[in-house]
Amino acid sequence: MRSIASAAILATALGASLVAGCDGETPRSNSVVPAAVASDAAKSPENLYVADVGADAVELFGNTSYKKAGEIKNGIDSPVDVVLDEQGRLYVANVDGADVTEYARGKTGSPSFTYNDGMQNPYSVTADAHGNLFEGDMFGSINEYAQGVNKIVAGCTVTGAAFGLAVDSSGDVFVDYFAKPMGPANVVEYKGGLSGSCKATALAMSTFPGGVALDKNGKLLVAEGTKVVVIDPGHASAAVKIGSGFSGAVNVRLNKANTQAFVTDNAKNDVTVVSYPAGKDLKVLGTGNGLKESRAAVDSPNAIY
Repeated sequence: MRSIASAAILATALGASLVAGCDGETPRSNSVVPAAVASDAAKSPENLYVADVGADAVELFGNTSYKKAGEIKNGIDSPVDVVLDEQGRLYVANVDGADVTEYARGKTGSPSFTYNDGMQNPYSVTADAHGNLFEGDMFGSINEYAQGVNKIVAGCTVTGAAFGLAVDSSGDVFVDYFAKPMGPANVVEYKGGLSGSCKATALAMSTFPGGVALDKNGKLLVAEGTKVVVIDPGHASAAVKIGSGFSGAVNVRLNKANTQAFVTDNAKNDVTVVSYPAGKDLKVLGTGNGLKESRAAVDSPNAIY
C-alpha cells in the first residue's frame, strides 16, 4: 500500500499544470441503466459503511445500533470514498488501487465489478439515479461510466485534485477541488453534466477541499476542514453550518430521508452522525469503535436523486 500523503502532495503539485476541459469521449445517455425500483432499494441492509484507509477495509456498522456488522477487505486498496446507488450497490474509490470496486447489494465478499479506465488515483466517487458512475481523480480528471461498463463515456478536467463529487437529478455535476497546489479549494458546477464544452460555473471557495453532498431541496453541503457548510440552491451563501468540533472534516453524506448527515473527520479519525438540517451531533464513531483512519461514510439507504 503506497503512502496517500505522498500521493496527495504529488497530485497537488501536478495539479497546477492541468487545464480545465473535456476529454473528448462519447457523451453519456441518461437512460443507460433503468432507475432502481423503490421497493428494491428498501431491501438494502441498514448499515453505515465507513472507508477506513488505516485498516485497508470498509467497515460496516448498524446505522441505528452502531454496532460492528462486518467488513469488506477483498478488492480494497486504500479506500478513500464510498457511495451507494439506488439499488444498494456499493462503490469504493481505492486511491492506491487506482480503481473503483463495486459490490452487490448487501455483499461483503469479492467485488462484482471493477472500474479503472483512465483512473490514476481515484479520490471521490458518486452515482446518479440512472446508474451512471462518476469518479474524481487526484490528478484532476472527472470521469463518467455507464453502470457495469469499464469505459469512460464522458469526462472533464480541473486544475487540481478532485476531492468531492455530487450529481443532481438534472445531471448537473458538482466538484470540490484544489485550485492550486496546497489550496485554496474551488467548488464548481458543470450544468448538464460532463459532456460538451466542460464549462464550469464557480460556486464557492474554501480553505480546505473535501466531499460534497446534495439534499432534496438542491442545497449543497461542503466539508471544509473545521466546518461543514450548507449552500442554498442559488449558491449565493454558505452561512449555515452543521455539526461542531471538527478538525479535518473531509467528507459528508446524507441519508435518503435528509434527516442525518455523516461527517468524516480525517484529523480525528472518526465519523459524526449529525441531525439535518438542525445540525446537532448525535453520535461519534471513532477508534473506540475499531476505526483507524476514517475517510468517508455512507448509510443505506442514502441520498441519490
